[in-house]
Amino acid sequence: MLSISTSWNAIRHQDGASIVAEMKQLGFESMEVNYQVSATQLADIERSVARGEIEVSSLHNIVPLPEGADVNTAHRLYPFTSPNPEIRRMAVELATGTIDWAVKLKAKAVVLHLGESWDAPLPEMERLYLNAKLKGHQNKEKIEEMRQKLVSLRKEYSGSAIERISECLREIVPYAEEREVRLGFENRYWYTQFPNADEMEILLKEFSSPQVGLWFDVGHAATQEYLGIQRTNEVLERFSDRMMGVHLMDCIRNSDHLPPGRGNYDFANLAGYLKPDIPKVLEMALFVQEDDIKRGVEILQKHGIG
Repeated sequence: MLSISTSWNAIRHQDGASIVAEMKQLGFESMEVNYQVSATQLADIERSVARGEIEVSSLHNIVPLPEGADVNTAHRLYPFTSPNPEIRRMAVELATGTIDWAVKLKAKAVVLHLGESWDAPLPEMERLYLNAKLKGHQNKEKIEEMRQKLVSLRKEYSGSAIERISECLREIVPYAEEREVRLGFENRYWYTQFPNADEMEILLKEFSSPQVGLWFDVGHAATQEYLGIQRTNEVLERFSDRMMGVHLMDCIRNSDHLPPGRGNYDFANLAGYLKPDIPKVLEMALFVQEDDIKRGVEILQKHGIG
């Protein structure tokens, strides 16, 4: 069964009942609650679940939206990679709170973003590389030189970042295991975020629990492949056996969160990697229209994804 994320409509509604009603009107019986859902909206959704009106497939940490947080950046406020131990402590506290909500809502899994690197020079270097790649205003040799410099600098931050992530996960993973909630480490959109593919391998080896694995984001993988950071299907080939869930969307170059059929992603190929029992969640942008979502669902179902 396909689920749809509140990324599509949480911002447009004041109450959770309206969020659920719009999803059901579109034909969905399952939803993912993401970090843009307020405490008030979440309480409404809990009542809808209790009445049997909707199922919750998964939660996307942090849930609910911390009071005073911006709906567009809440997922970046408390990275496990922060050098500030108080921020990491809060990150663990909020993640375990999300797990508690997963139990209340009878959700199978929690999606985790593991880290950021906004205080480093990496983001500016990645922005320059992305612009050069998109606009083609540098020759191929220059673009490749920029890519190699970015990859080289990125490696300098990997060790300390993974150490901090692991420190946080050593508290979070047992907490989730005790409550029988699966944890999905999401592959990220920006190369300057954590983990990359090699770091994902390190973390999945350390946290070998069957309740822990990859949360595969289609648009993030497609973007990294377009940028030449990952080879085609690299994340799927390396970690599909540990997949906890998938965020479904279409993508053109670095533009993701499009409805299936509006980009060039190969869903027929993806279908071969998906296990039947994992949450399959449409993660649509706010601007996506209902008719495009309906057509997108038909395209996914044609490829056996549903």
